[in-house]
Amino acid sequence: MLKNLMNWKEFGLGLLVGTSGTIIVNHLVNRARANEVQQLTVAIRELRREWRELRAALPVPVDEADGEVRRRGRPRTPGDTRPRSRGGGMKRVGSEIISLHQSSSDEDEDLDFEEANEGFTTPEYPLLYRDAPEQQFQSIAATSEELQEFLEEIDKLFDGSQSEHQEALRRMLAKESQYLSKSEFMWRLTRAKILVSEVCRTQGDDEERKRLIFEGRDHAKRAIDLDEDSSDSHKFYAITQGIITDWVSFSEQATLGNEYKKHIGRALELKPDEPYLNHLYGRFLFNIANLGWMQRKAAIVMFGLSQSLSLDDALTWFEKAEDLGPGFSNLNPFYSAKCYIAKGQPEIAVEYLRKAISFSGSSFEENEVRQEAEELLQKYE
Repeated sequence: MLKNLMNWKEFGLGLLVGTSGTIIVNHLVNRARANEVQQLTVAIRELRREWRELRAALPVPVDEADGEVRRRGRPRTPGDTRPRSRGGGMKRVGSEIISLHQSSSDEDEDLDFEEANEGFTTPEYPLLYRDAPEQQFQSIAATSEELQEFLEEIDKLFDGSQSEHQEALRRMLAKESQYLSKSEFMWRLTRAKILVSEVCRTQGDDEERKRLIFEGRDHAKRAIDLDEDSSDSHKFYAITQGIITDWVSFSEQATLGNEYKKHIGRALELKPDEPYLNHLYGRFLFNIANLGWMQRKAAIVMFGLSQSLSLDDALTWFEKAEDLGPGFSNLNPFYSAKCYIAKGQPEIAVEYLRKAISFSGSSFEENEVRQEAEELLQKYE
């Protein structure tokens, strides 16, 4: 019975934690982020172009004498004292929201859109002007550019040593109040706390590690609320759920396992070609397939998996991860080796252990996995 309980605990921990509790999140996240400032500039120019085309296509005559726009077939009478709508309003054409704001090149125009088209209605919420001068967006662009540069610096620190992980967290905490509404900031804050929690683990400070992980979980949840389509937010939320199994009861581990599967699954839907996500799902299957018979059957039912689930299924995901990103992490060959050891094929495992050892990465986590691989290689070579 004790062995079975230990297997269940290993299943909970093993969702994301290796035999020594290693969390490898360094350098595995694709940092090829789209340049936000460039996208904003392109969007502004496109919107201005569309508005000019729309304005040119409006089926209304223009009285060149006073610049008024009149609805066709309905001249303005001398007694008509309705106020004219000027460039500060917002209107809708069909399902398209447009601005009545005058561009700088048309300062002399006096557009009376109430008369121009009866289908125009005023939206119930404020919108950015589609033809607004670009200087109106300078503060937005500056903020985006500042955030982008900051996040690029943080990503570089993530790839470094434990002291650099601590520096990344220190910098992010200093900016937290400024970027609470940015999903891309919040999931990185989760990642920073996961990495620093590993520093606490090596120092034996379990209380601080626990605090960081639970806070990180809340940050990742906020990131999801801000942008449900953020794969990274779902990924790091799942990671925290896997680590939290260190501190919850036996029954709660099953709930966390379901949360893990749900959010890794969602992350995979959003980024099916990310190597690390495919690896994580393989890890999930590995830990279930590696349970004792009774526990494996229970887990299969609990998570809605195939009754024929085996270690070969986990290997399939590890192979897919490697195909998508050859050499992206020494975790992948390391867990492939563990699969073959569990299958009773140590001669094949040795090949994968050597790959894990020869991996060129030098971060703390990569070195820790390399050390574990060396220990297994001595045993099975």
